[in-house]
This record gives sequence, structure tokens and C-alpha cells, in this order.
Amino acid sequence: MSTFLLLYFAIYGGLNAYALSKAKAAFALGWKGTLGLALFGLCMVLGPILVRVMERVGMEAPARPIAMLVMLWFGYVFVFASVAVLPDLYRLISLITRGALPALPVRTVFYVVLSVSLVVFVYGVFEARGLEVERISMKLKGLSPGSVIKLVQISDLHLGPTQGEGRLRKVMEAIEAESPDIIVSTGDIVDGLMHDSVEMALMFASVKAPLGKFAVMGNHEYYAGVDYSTEFHRMAGFQMLRDKVVRPVAGLSIVGLDFRERVVPGASKELNAVKLLEALPNGDSVIVLKHVPFVQGGLAGRVALQLSGHTHNGQIFPFNLPTKVVYPYITGTYDLPEGGKLHVSRGTGSWGPPVRVLSPPELTVIELIGAPNSTH
Repeated sequence: MSTFLLLYFAIYGGLNAYALSKAKAAFALGWKGTLGLALFGLCMVLGPILVRVMERVGMEAPARPIAMLVMLWFGYVFVFASVAVLPDLYRLISLITRGALPALPVRTVFYVVLSVSLVVFVYGVFEARGLEVERISMKLKGLSPGSVIKLVQISDLHLGPTQGEGRLRKVMEAIEAESPDIIVSTGDIVDGLMHDSVEMALMFASVKAPLGKFAVMGNHEYYAGVDYSTEFHRMAGFQMLRDKVVRPVAGLSIVGLDFRERVVPGASKELNAVKLLEALPNGDSVIVLKHVPFVQGGLAGRVALQLSGHTHNGQIFPFNLPTKVVYPYITGTYDLPEGGKLHVSRGTGSWGPPVRVLSPPELTVIELIGAPNSTH
């Protein structure tokens, strides 16, 4: 967590300093104006931490509007900085070419950046409120010939201060419209402690799937607390698979792998994935649920499909560019080199700011078709 905080202060603090320095330069502010901007930026940087502290001490209700305010600013300042870097690149080129390009008036540039970033930000707010259905169809050799099982994947819903009952209701309606046989969550359903968590969990419990609802832990389940997250999933009707296997129907095994990309309390550091597979019935097709889109050692080439999330496809362009460096499998469906497929969801909700740019939320619907003679 300390590494996360260091990165948070460095990146988000830097973004705020960069964006607010543009306002200072545009209006030639004195020390009073500069101090005011600095205090505002400090409040915005500390705001998300304040919200977490308020949640921990039982002040969830007043934390919600504060969270919405600071997270909207979080999203806007990222968009602003992404746009503002373009005229800075122009100035850099002009400097390299020794003034070959005409100079740009600082205040005019600031107003243009402010306007463009505001338009992009508003678009991002509306994009985050939508929900696109991504459909996949694949044949599995373990299922009865001609049988069809409809599986719905949700991921990274991030129920909490900025993703509340309204978002959950929209997702539930979309799931119910698909009439799935199986519902799976690949982590981060919860984002923090919620004063209305029981009500929201019971809402979720009303969505039924005849062959079961299964979930794995994401990093935010650990941030919220293992006991809290486990109880929320139980009330919501999900069976939590922490390095466990279920067999919802003959010929299909679902393996749920716990989050272990960081050393977190409650997560085992090692997993003998091969042992899990050895216990499965011969001939079963295997689906793996794993929050982070890395293929666990020992599973490569031995599973039909892995479902993951976590990346959000960067959530706000152009953050997908550095995200792809860390996670080569960033969004969509991939054929794995050793066989099988990996599908990475863009996320069904939004982390932090309820803003998405060129990365709309996703509900994944997968048709599993029985074909014994196929090869996954």
C-alpha cells in the first residue's frame, strides 16, 4: 500500500501541479493566487484519502458527495493535462527549431485547452454512464453436442462512493435481459465500504442464474477488507472461488484464482495450479476466472477460456497507452499462444472518477456451445 500511495502522490500530485501551473501562467498570478491554487490542488489530492478515512470511521453518507466532487476533479485534471501537453509539444518543437513556428499567446492557449478538455470530460461522463454488450461465441468439447450455455461476465463494477444504486440497477437490467445460465464476476465488484452495502447486495441477489453465480477476489476487494467483501458477495448470491473449482454442469469446470499480484493479507503467495487441474474430471472444458489478465503458470494451454478484467482499457484515453505496456492483454479477446482464449473486460463500472473516454463500460455475454469433436 505504501508503494501505491507514493505512486498516487507522485502521479496525481504532479498532474495537479502541472494543470494548475497553466492557470498561474495564463493569468500571471501573484503569491496570493498561487497559494490559493496550491491549497486547492492539495485539497483535491488529499480528498480521496479523506474519503477512505471517513468510510473507515463510519461516515459513509457524508463521504459520498465529497468523493463525487474530488473524483470528478480527478477525471477532469487528467483530461486537462492530456490536452495541455499538446501546445507544450508545439512549444518544444518551436524551441528545437529555434523559433521556426509562430509563438502562441499563453492565455488564448489556456482558454482553448480549458474548452477542449471540458468538452472531452463531459463526453467522458456520459460514456461512463452507458453499457455496451460484447458478445462472444465459442465451442467447447466437454459440453453435450448442440447444447448452449449463456454465461455473463461482469468485472470492475466498483460499487462505492461514485458507483451506487443507479449504476447497479442499470447493470442488473442488462443482465436480466440476457437471461444467463451462469453469472461470473472477475473482481472489483466493491470499491470501498458502503453504508448501503446490505441493500445493494440484496438488490444484486435478485438477479438469478440457474447454474450459479461465481466470483473471484480483485485488488479492491482486499482494499475494502476480505471479510467485508466476502460477506457482500455471499449476500449478493455469489459463490466466492478463492483457488477453488466448481462444476456447474457436466463437462464444464470453472476455476477461480485468488488475487495474488501483490502481497496482500489473506492471499497465499504460491499456487500449484496444476494440482487444481489434476482434480478435474477427464474431458471437462475449463474456464478460469482471474482478476488480472496474466496466465497463471501451469495453466497455459490447458484451459479453454480465461476471463479477466482489471485494466479498464486505461479508462480515460490516452492512459491506455502506458497501461498496455504493463498489461499487453489490455482489452478484448485474444488467442493464447499455447491454445485457448483470454477475454479481458473493459470493466462494467468505473474506478475513481465516473469518467471514461474511448473505453465504454462492458457487459460480456459468452455463448458456450457443445461440440465434442472441437478442440476448444
